[in-house]
Amino acid sequence: MEKFPNIPRHKVRLLSNYIDVNSYKNEWSEDRPYNLAMIGILPAKKNFKTALNILKKLREKDSRYKLFVYGKKAEDLAWLMRNEEEKKYFQSCSDFIAENDLKDVVEFKGHCDLRQALSDDKVGYVLSLSESVKDLPGFESFHLAVADGYASGGISLIKRWAGCEYIFPDFMIKDSMIDIVNFIFDLNKMDRKKFINQSASG
Repeated sequence: MEKFPNIPRHKVRLLSNYIDVNSYKNEWSEDRPYNLAMIGILPAKKNFKTALNILKKLREKDSRYKLFVYGKKAEDLAWLMRNEEEKKYFQSCSDFIAENDLKDVVEFKGHCDLRQALSDDKVGYVLSLSESVKDLPGFESFHLAVADGYASGGISLIKRWAGCEYIFPDFMIKDSMIDIVNFIFDLNKMDRKKFINQSASG
């Protein structure tokens, strides 16, 4: 509506996006509380660097944390590599991984059937960290990854982006990277039952 202000509000409708939760594998594993994931890291507005910082902060207290990345890498897309800002951003992410000894705990999985992969990889937390930008490619639309996380038996966490509060419940929306880190720490101090209850509430 911001982009097309001449369209009257009464003509605007929200079309919800649905997933078949029964098609997702969601087996429990004791490793789940220590495995993070991002589903799609391109372009830079998806904020992959923030996920790396979250991983680093978590590993400062517990070396069991890992990060799984699903989807294409920056070097897989020629158009992105021709964009100097994007290229520089993702190079800085690679540098961050190397400088902080994260190479063995950041695993790039490529394209997978997420209905099975998230459970098979024992992912406990799916992160949605997009920046709110008005320039192309624009705001996050809805980020289906959030639903994927819960359907697979994990917990999805959002670093607040414009409009997320109209789509997802407040308990999964955090205002900062540190809020996400602290939530994960606090929840992982609890027992397995509380983790499962939190994931089921999605």
